[in-house]
Amino acid sequence: SHFNMINQIQSSNSIFDAVIIGAGWAGLGAAHSLKQNGIDNVLVVEARDYVGGRSITSHHFGPDNPVDLGASWIHGAHRNPIQELVKRYDVPFGRAEGGWKDTAVWYDGGGDLIAPSKMREIKKLRKGFMKYMRRRQKNNEPDTSLESVVDDYCRAKGIEPGSDEDHALRWILDAEIVQEYAAELKDLSLKYWDIDDELSGDDSYLAVGNGGGYSSVVQRYAAGIEANIRLQTKVTKVDYCDANCITLTCQDAFTGEK
Repeated sequence: SHFNMINQIQSSNSIFDAVIIGAGWAGLGAAHSLKQNGIDNVLVVEARDYVGGRSITSHHFGPDNPVDLGASWIHGAHRNPIQELVKRYDVPFGRAEGGWKDTAVWYDGGGDLIAPSKMREIKKLRKGFMKYMRRRQKNNEPDTSLESVVDDYCRAKGIEPGSDEDHALRWILDAEIVQEYAAELKDLSLKYWDIDDELSGDDSYLAVGNGGGYSSVVQRYAAGIEANIRLQTKVTKVDYCDANCITLTCQDAFTGEK
C-alpha cells in the first residue's frame, strides 16, 4: 500500500511508498535501508529543525570545544556500526580504555565528588539489588515495574524510605538505568527492560576538537538522503481509515500552517 501525505504548505497531495516519522538515527537508518533496497519514493518528516533526534552537539564554547547534549558515547566501539561511520567520515574521537565504568568519576546530587570508599558501598548496594532483581525476573510471576521491585527490595533488606542507603541505591539506579534507557523506573518493565544486547569492547566519545561531536556524524549520515527529509514538519494525525493507503496530516512546525 501507499502512504498519502497531505501537506497544504505545498498546496498539493503527495503519494509516497513510505513515510518515516522522525529523523533520528532510527528514522534515517530506515530511509537508508529502503533506498538500498530500491525504494526511492520515501519521505522522512521531522518536527524539529535538525536531524539526529537525541544526538545533538552544542558549540556554545566555540568550534574547538563541542559538547554533546544527548548521545555521548559509542559503546563496544570495535563492532559498533556508528564507529564505522565515524572512521568513514573522518570525525575525531577519543578512546575510554577499559570502558566508562572503570574510568568514571562520580558526583552526588549537590555536585560534590564522591569518595572511592563511599562508591564501593553504593556499588555493593547496587550489586545486592541486581541479584534480587534477576531472581525476580526468573520467577513465574506477573510483570511489574522496576520501581516496585526497588520498593520490595528495600523492605526486604530493612532499608528505610528516605535513609542514606535508600537515597544511594536510587541515585545509582538513576545514573545507570534511568539515564541509560531514558525512562523512569516506574515506566520500565521488570521482565523486559534489559533484553537488549550490549556490544563488547572499549568505548569511545566524539566531543573532541574541531569537527567533533555526534552531530558531525549524523549530519553526514543524513547527507545521502537529504532530498528525502522535510524538517520542521510535525505530524498531527495518522489516518488508517482507507484500506489501500494511510493518510498523514502535517503541520509546519515553524509557521503553524497546515
